[in-house]
Amino acid sequence: MRILLDECVPARVKHAFPGHRVQTVSEAGWRAAQDPTLLTFAERRFDVFVTADRSLEKQNDLARFLLGFVIVATPNNRLDSFEAIYPEMLAAAEKIVAGQTIIVRHLRMK
Repeated sequence: MRILLDECVPARVKHAFPGHRVQTVSEAGWRAAQDPTLLTFAERRFDVFVTADRSLEKQNDLARFLLGFVIVATPNNRLDSFEAIYPEMLAAAEKIVAGQTIIVRHLRMK
């Protein structure tokens, strides 16, 4: 599976997805790209887009993209907040289908 991490997600979150090809937006050369451009790029080259941008779903019609979206809700953007939910993030990425959005919440965000 090909996974793209949004620039608001720490790059070391790649470790949440062992056995999958994971790239960051920065590594892909798309830093500071606007959402529509970024998502169009992502759907052509990736299967899953992982972001901590909780407004992404409200600002875009994610169902129209040939891409699954994992939106991660953490109390902050520190790596340890993400590490606490690595198993849930991996499970979401492995079961998601194109056009679907799954929200993974940190225990303190429920």
